[in-house]
Amino acid sequence: MDELEIVANLVRIAEEEGVFGIEVTVQGDAGAARDCRRYSIRLGSSAAPVDLEEAEDEAPLADEAVPTAPSPPAEHIITSPLVGMFHRSSEPGGAALVEVGQMVQEGQPLCCVESLKVFREITSDVAGRIAEIMVRDEEPVDYGRPLVRIICAEDGEDQG
Repeated sequence: MDELEIVANLVRIAEEEGVFGIEVTVQGDAGAARDCRRYSIRLGSSAAPVDLEEAEDEAPLADEAVPTAPSPPAEHIITSPLVGMFHRSSEPGGAALVEVGQMVQEGQPLCCVESLKVFREITSDVAGRIAEIMVRDEEPVDYGRPLVRIICAEDGEDQG
């Protein structure tokens, strides 16, 4: 089956599913960008056949032509910068610095990693909501171990 037949089948399926537009990029065997061919097809409500137009550097379909689903919120993982013992508080027996569901600001302390009897605060490098604390209190951690998962705040979302 050649690429035009594949694109034609995609168009047929898109029409059956009620899709308003489709963009297909076909890469050559080498996978190089110069071997790419892009087909942008706008599907209307008419039953007229759809022309396949090969477009080298054509822009994607217009925003109003293709409905877009809302993208899921971005997640960010805070990892351990060193080997040590994970602590949810900044001192032994202290209250946890953050809880799941809490909004945090960029630069806010989240937890500590103790190494050689020194507590090092781990701060958030994004603003958002704590989705998960991925390590138990007083659990040993290695360099790069995921500690806290944050759902990044969207513009205008309450930060406090």
